[in-house]
Amino acid sequence: MHILFGAFARGKWAKRANKRELSYSIKTYALAQHFSRASHAAMKIFIFWANQTYYTISSGHGRQQTQDMGASMGELARTTIGQERGHPIDMVEELARSQAWPWERVSRDDMNLTVAGRYGDYQLAVTWRDDLCGLHIACLLGLKTPPKRRAAMLDLLARVNTKLWLGHFDIWEEEGTLLFRNTMLLSGKHVSLAQCDALVSHAFKHCEQFLPAFQYLLWADYAAQQALDACLFETKGDA
Repeated sequence: MHILFGAFARGKWAKRANKRELSYSIKTYALAQHFSRASHAAMKIFIFWANQTYYTISSGHGRQQTQDMGASMGELARTTIGQERGHPIDMVEELARSQAWPWERVSRDDMNLTVAGRYGDYQLAVTWRDDLCGLHIACLLGLKTPPKRRAAMLDLLARVNTKLWLGHFDIWEEEGTLLFRNTMLLSGKHVSLAQCDALVSHAFKHCEQFLPAFQYLLWADYAAQQALDACLFETKGDA
């Protein structure tokens, strides 16, 4: 009990201390995605510049309470099914506005937003790819894996991913940050608010479900299967 209390206390402190660092990471990730088709040298220069630039989300200031999120998003989906208009990122922006989530439009095809969860704020980067007709979402969990725990974390990620039908958890190599990724393929550019809602809700649901497992491994030195079992036990207990 003392070990777990100390571990989560350290985690709470680390979350506050790394809040600005996480903001740097989410913007750097989005910019790297946007410039992925540019030359490798140009992309590295741009990432370096982004990491030196102070970043704050200034396009929205609302914060949605976690307990109300599912109901409000579900209501939005029911009232907008069948509505298809505009660029896909425009639709994600409309969703963010309706939920009062802080957001920033990085470019025509990229935007960042913040969604509040039980364990902290999730930073999401949403990217549209014209060549693939795909809407990609990456949700950063605010956790970095130190080199000595990398093998154990990869083991845990593999075990968690076998339980997912859509999307997967991964480690962003440049930063060592944990993230959830998923892509929705579309026919053309037409996407509804309900589809955008489903994409964000799916990422949010799985991050909330499995984040404790990653915390157990990093903060309490659990083995991969032990961390996953503890996480699934807690999930069943809350159901």
